[in-house]
Amino acid sequence: MAEDPAVAALLEDGFQDVVALSSEVVGNLPIPLSAARPDIRIQEMPIW
Repeated sequence: MAEDPAVAALLEDGFQDVVALSSEVVGNLPIPLSAARPDIRIQEMPIW
């Protein structure tokens, strides 16, 4: 799957933002999401 470097960079930046936000939200939960639902995986990334 070939990617345009500019698109890849944009997706990488967006992914980092999502990870940061997810980490902040999960960090505020009493039980880590991964422990509560180990089957959860990011299946789809939003396309901007």
